[in-house]
Amino acid sequence: MKIAAPQFCLLFSLLALASCAGLDPELVTKAEEKWGKTIAELEAKDRAEKDPENAILFLGSSSIRLWDSIAEDMAPYPAIQRGYGGAKFSDGAVFAERLITPHRYRAVVMFFGNDVSGKETDATPEEVAGWFKRMAGVATRHQPDAQIFCIAVTPTSSRWDAWPQVQEVNRALAEACNRDPRLHFIPTATAFLGENGKPMDRLFRDDRLHLNPSGYDVWAGIIKGHLSAVLGGAG
Repeated sequence: MKIAAPQFCLLFSLLALASCAGLDPELVTKAEEKWGKTIAELEAKDRAEKDPENAILFLGSSSIRLWDSIAEDMAPYPAIQRGYGGAKFSDGAVFAERLITPHRYRAVVMFFGNDVSGKETDATPEEVAGWFKRMAGVATRHQPDAQIFCIAVTPTSSRWDAWPQVQEVNRALAEACNRDPRLHFIPTATAFLGENGKPMDRLFRDDRLHLNPSGYDVWAGIIKGHLSAVLGGAG
């Protein structure tokens, strides 16, 4: 039986509301207003592209979106790249079902680097960890055998003043991963800090925030090492 257009819209709205149950309604509204069009564009990409077998789904912010060499860097692990600039775990939690459930994957890798940036509106470590766990829950319910990886927020010169707060977020994310054998935290800080304890700007673009090709080489090596340790071969 076909569903009339108004009924379909109502059903979709009810499903969307149900998927956001437990989230702050204001958070949901702001995320939908800011990112609704972007998420719709990613959904169109999902419909147009066929996922490879045994894929690794990469979700996150600009560092994922700008990773032009991800296919080569992650080979032989096939990658699905779904990043958007400015993304946070807070809106990732709102759109988790729409970002994750269209895909079949062997593992999910997440990097969201904008929940804490030195602003009064920064989230708490507990909030960030809670949003991550919500996304991980969606991913494991969709595919219970999948492994979930969370990449640590990278130290950068542009947000160095917020680094103590970012470290607290990383600790909260690591602790969340330690409580579930399917979740894995990927620490990265030591690879991006020099002998003086400060970020090595030679690994970043001129904005001192986003990775340059050399930075991606370092990042990819760390991520791939953790994938290999947990997943073994790519098949």
